[in-house]
Formats: sequence, C-alpha cells, structure tokens
Amino acid sequence: MAESETTENAADPLPPPSLTTEIESFIVNIDAIKTSLPFVMSMLTAVGFSENKELGDYLEKHGTLKAESGESKTYTLGPEVLDEAARLRRKVDRFERGMDIIPRSLLVALISQYDFFVGRILRCFFYLQPELLHSSDRTLSFSQLLEFGQVDDAREYLIEKEVETLLRKSHVEQFEWLEKKFSVKLNKNLPSWPNFVELTQRRNLFTHCNGVVSAQYLDMCEKHGVKLDGSSPSVGDALPCSPEYFQEAFECCFEIGVKLAQVLWRKVRPDQMQTADESIASTTYELLLSGEYSLVIRLLDFFTHNLNNWSNDERRRRVMVNHAQALKWSGDNKGTLKLLDKEDWTACSNAFRLAEAVLRDDFVRGAAIVEKIGVSDELSKKDYQTWPLFREFRKSDEFLASYKSVFGEDFAGTEKTADSPKPPDGEGPDNG
Repeated sequence: MAESETTENAADPLPPPSLTTEIESFIVNIDAIKTSLPFVMSMLTAVGFSENKELGDYLEKHGTLKAESGESKTYTLGPEVLDEAARLRRKVDRFERGMDIIPRSLLVALISQYDFFVGRILRCFFYLQPELLHSSDRTLSFSQLLEFGQVDDAREYLIEKEVETLLRKSHVEQFEWLEKKFSVKLNKNLPSWPNFVELTQRRNLFTHCNGVVSAQYLDMCEKHGVKLDGSSPSVGDALPCSPEYFQEAFECCFEIGVKLAQVLWRKVRPDQMQTADESIASTTYELLLSGEYSLVIRLLDFFTHNLNNWSNDERRRRVMVNHAQALKWSGDNKGTLKLLDKEDWTACSNAFRLAEAVLRDDFVRGAAIVEKIGVSDELSKKDYQTWPLFREFRKSDEFLASYKSVFGEDFAGTEKTADSPKPPDGEGPDNG
C-alpha cells in the first residue's frame, strides 16, 4: 500500500504555468521597485542632512572660519581635531555617494525583474505549445534519459536549458531569437524600442562600468535610432539615473514586458484570447486606479490600434473605455473625443452608453441613463462609488439627483484603507 501511494503522488502533474499570474507578478515586482526609490532616497536625504549638520556644528565649534561663499564655509582646524573632522567628512561623502549609487542599483534590479519575467513567460509558452521544443537543437543521451526516469523531467530540463540560453543573450538578441522561434515581428509599431535599447545598454554600463559611457553603448544607440537627451555623451562620460529617467525606465520596462507577453500569447494560443483580453483590461484598470495614465496610453495606443484579434466586441470596448479615460484624465480631451468618435455606441448596452456620455461630459444624458439602468445587476452602488470612470460625474448635480431617484438615498462615496477597489469580474466597461 505504501509503495502504491508513493508512486501515485510522484505521478501527480504539476499545475500548468499561468501567463496571467506571471504578468501580475511581474507588474507587482517592478512597481515595488519603483515605489521603493523615493522612500529610500528620502531616508538617505534625511540622514545625509543630519550628517552634514553634525559636521557643520563640529567645524563651527572647533574651527576658525577662514572663508565664506554663499552656504559654503571653510574652516581652519587645529591638529587635535583633524581626525574627528575627517571621520565626519567621510560619513557625509558616503551618504552622497549612496545618493548616486542607489538609483543605479534599483534600475539594475528593474531590468533583472524583466529578465526573470521573460524566462518565466517563455517557460509558459513551452508548456502551452510543446511543439516549440521540437525545433530545439538540444539532444539527450540515453544515459541522461535513464537518469530522468520520466518524460516530464526531461522536458523540464530542456525547457530550463532553452530559457538559460535565451537569457544569456543581449536584450536585442533576445528579441531576434523570439521572433525566429515564434515567427512573429516583435518590434514593429513599437515606438519605445529605441528607449528600451538605451535602457538596457545603460543598465550594462551601471553593472559593469560604473555608468561610464563606452563605444559599444554609443554604437548600439546609433544603430537603433536612440535620441539621446541634451548634449550627446562621449566615451568616458558618466551617465546619471535621475528620478525622471527612472520613471521612464519603469514605464518602458512595464510596457515592453506586457506587450511582449500579450503578442506571443495571442500567437501561441489564440484559443485563450478571452483570458488575454481580461489580462489587458485588468492591468490597465489597475493603472487607472494608480493614476499611471501615461502608461495606460502607451499600452493601449498599441493594443487598440494594432490588435484586430479580440475575443469579442464587448471586451474590445471595455479596453477602449480604459484608453479613453487615460487620455481624459491626462488632459487630452481631444484625444478622448477622437477615440470615442471612431465607434457607434448607440447599439451598445446601457453601461457602455453611460461610459460614452460621461467621457463626453454630457452629464444630463448620463443621468438619464442612470435612471434607465435603475436598480439592476448592470451597475451597482459600489460601481458608481469606486469606478474612476465616474470621477467627475460623481461631483455633478445631475448624477446626485439621478442616484437619489434610483436608490432612494443621497450618494455617499466610500474610501478603503487596504486594497484598492475594483469592479467585480465581468461587470461594467472598466473591467475585462
């Protein structure tokens, strides 16, 4: 009996890898890195200020002021206090060095998470389409097969070797390898490609050259059409990692990672289009809640204009509503109207017609649709309270009157102190 149970348990298959889970994990990980940077830098700034004050107080107490220029002061010190002054100066210098090193280190961590993500989704694709392994030039000896014992173990070994081979390549070579493996063009209609090349090249400089520009960096930037900001750097110059650059790096990494996963997912398993659509809708909805409007636009400019293979029209329109919101909340109202004008909304559900009305700031028509929807499963009190779609509509007299007419009570918004609210699965135009 014992042997039978052991054999049965050993044969239990591992749960199949999930692209949805891998995408969500990637987003959480890089967002955690981005969120950490201002916190770490503020802590360093506070400590650095304290160390500078300690040095200044010591010099003022034990030294003689020799010269003063603005906030800079020069002191003459006696030999009995030189060692202590030097110790305090070293502490200040180290914190100033940390202010430069920490952003670079977190940028390297950002690209490391992207690399890990690429390896994870490639593993998913090998499971989703086992035929991809057939084109592998790797072979196993008979003795290796005997060591594995099971076909699943041998497959896992081959997959890990393929992933390892890919990740050893440069990021440009990775795209070339993936294009060949999946027979798809990946950097077509990808405006962020030059930025991605520059980012990954700068990461290499931070990792191996302390950020000092090399001839290879300049050659790669020129080859891929990178427009370098300001005065073009020369060999030997040190590249910075400003807060603005780090934000752009985060958005570029996020955008390239999600687009890569989505394009390959739709190529490999078109039968999973519904799940892929839900992933896009969920990802962009969460970005709307976080106020990352430019990132929503970067993603959906691509998806709404370059993807024709949606699981159904309702999911396509949900993503379009997210796109229109990001344009509106970022101040591009003309872009919102232009996007809305591309579609006929009259035959859509009440929820979509309401979305179109409020995005046009037609609150009178929107209020009429709220009353038409009434108390139903189409939209709930919570939806009106939490969806970013109704951000401005909620403030209008028209909405307040229609809400009271429908629900028999005054509207009261809600706030959550834990997880950000989002609509239930399958409800409303904001969620796929």
